[in-house]
Amino acid sequence: MNKLKLIVLGEHGITEIKHYRSLKLIEKDFPNIPYHNLREIYLYSTQRKMRKLHGFNSKLYDKYRIVDDI
Repeated sequence: MNKLKLIVLGEHGITEIKHYRSLKLIEKDFPNIPYHNLREIYLYSTQRKMRKLHGFNSKLYDKYRIVDDI
């Protein structure tokens, strides 16, 4: 059962959607992105965190969204 959707954004909108069970599995597919950065993107994408993103996370947020798979 998949719990999360990773949405990869390109220049012209959504380019790819992948389904995952956890953030740890996303981290295995994207080893260059640390877990704590993925978690912050998830919290910001689901609007559970409303404060400003740091520079690196802001750039990641422009490329990726992690939302609940409903």
